[in-house]
Amino acid sequence: MNIKRIAIVIGLLIASGCVNYGIAQKSKKKKKKEENKIIQEFPKNISPERSVDQAEYIFAEGIKHVILEDYKKALVLLEESERLNPDNPTTKFKIAQVYYDMEKYNEALPYAVKALQIDNSNIYYYLLLADIHKARKEYEQVVKVYKDLLDIVDGSEEYYFDLASAYLHLSDYKNAIEAYNKAEGIFGLNEAVVRQKQRIYLNINDLDAALAEGQKLVDAFPSNSGYAVAQAQMLFSNDKFEEAENVLSKLFEKLPNDPEAQLMLAKIYQKQGRTEEADKLMETAFLSNDLEVENKLEVLRNYLQKEDDRVKTEKGKKLAEIVVKVHPESDLSNGIYGDFLLYEGKKKEARGYYLKSLKANGDSYEIWQKVINIDWEFQEFDSVVIHSESALEFFPNQAQLYLYNGTGNYVLQKYEESMESLEQGKMLATDPDLKIQFNAQLGDVYYNLEEYDRSDDAFEDVLKQDPNNEHVLNNYGYFLSVRKENLKRAKELGEQLMKLAPNSPTYQDTYGWILYVSGDYKNAVKILEKAANASDNGTIVEHYGDALFKINKKDEALIQWKKAKELGGSENEELLDKKINQKDLVE
Repeated sequence: MNIKRIAIVIGLLIASGCVNYGIAQKSKKKKKKEENKIIQEFPKNISPERSVDQAEYIFAEGIKHVILEDYKKALVLLEESERLNPDNPTTKFKIAQVYYDMEKYNEALPYAVKALQIDNSNIYYYLLLADIHKARKEYEQVVKVYKDLLDIVDGSEEYYFDLASAYLHLSDYKNAIEAYNKAEGIFGLNEAVVRQKQRIYLNINDLDAALAEGQKLVDAFPSNSGYAVAQAQMLFSNDKFEEAENVLSKLFEKLPNDPEAQLMLAKIYQKQGRTEEADKLMETAFLSNDLEVENKLEVLRNYLQKEDDRVKTEKGKKLAEIVVKVHPESDLSNGIYGDFLLYEGKKKEARGYYLKSLKANGDSYEIWQKVINIDWEFQEFDSVVIHSESALEFFPNQAQLYLYNGTGNYVLQKYEESMESLEQGKMLATDPDLKIQFNAQLGDVYYNLEEYDRSDDAFEDVLKQDPNNEHVLNNYGYFLSVRKENLKRAKELGEQLMKLAPNSPTYQDTYGWILYVSGDYKNAVKILEKAANASDNGTIVEHYGDALFKINKKDEALIQWKKAKELGGSENEELLDKKINQKDLVE
């Protein structure tokens, strides 16, 4: 087949508008008729010359469908073209290519083989056959195809790289190296090839050969600090400290102030115990704007990992201070300095640098968490809400942030906002433990919104998964007692709480108050007395006074109410004042 002629046919078809999206929109039935019409346009018993013409025409029609990625219809036409002209390698190649694109590698293989048998001078036939064998993970065959290509087709030398890669898949390191060496001999020294050869040599434990490869780059490009530093790093990693120092010394003759080389030499000095020289050189390197902040951070992280060595941590902080001064707007420098301050316990200062980091780049979930945890520790719930909302702009699918936000709003008594955040986060939570936290907090929120059924349901959901959840046992039981509803269930919750933490004044107060509301004043007094004696909480002491009054110990009750007044923290100061002034239980 005349390839140029086919290209002209396709070009004319495209120019005349035959290849357009309208074809793709025709009905399947109509398309099938058109295909059959094309195939049947010429009689079967025709002269060879007319058969070739028909094959070329059908081939062009098939290519139209390939362009539209309508591979099934393309194959019908291309295989008919191949039947009419079975000696045409281009048609076989195209059929193989379509099957390959459809990931039908078994069907593609024989067509690709036949195309190459007919014409072994076409580089693309080799490449397709190699790709098919790769897809079938037949790397021995891949090697054969590339070797044939390199032997037969002039100008194919670039495929020595692919041949080497195929050898690597077979773990044939010797031949892979040989292929890379041939490529290097043709195209010259190439860093990517050198690094690949080094990886191979290291994989077979031939350190000397790996170092020899790296030295080639150092010798060829003596002013390239990256090659010298990389060579020194390999020597350093294999405890060849003096040799590494020699490589860097030669570099310093040309580039005396190269910061990467200074940093590498400082590491060598540290290993050799030359601490003072190492520290000085490290500081010099860190003061350079030419040393990337990422390289500095790699060093600083190593200092942070040595938390048991305060001296080294102090040195790390000093270097971090330098980094912040040299790179004041960098999110990375501010973040790492914040870490050193956090380690020192300077949490508010650390938060300031974390916020600078986030201002430069808010896409760090870890730093947002650190900021919010510090907010929480200092009970700055306004900040918890503000910072969690800012974090959600970057991480809208992080359930934990909604928990922070919802809980912060709850503490601030913004119950509607709290409910909205908690419900949203609960939908995103996949961790069962996290869902328990959401439901526990929602139980509190719904109670304060006076949506008691929803509150009870949320608490019960928690207890189904975690029957010993002390927060829920305490709050749920207390809320039921305040509402004076389902006191039997409240008492069960209180009893369970006492089994888990019998000496907690807070939980004793809850259980004692449940007994008080249930009318069991005698036992309420016993429990509340323990709580009041162990606590300075005004509400607990007031509850004890109420229970004493119910068993006619009115003078003692008055003493407890006055004590509660002094302690402060009563749930209702006005009501407590009435009790004291009227010497009577006002409920």
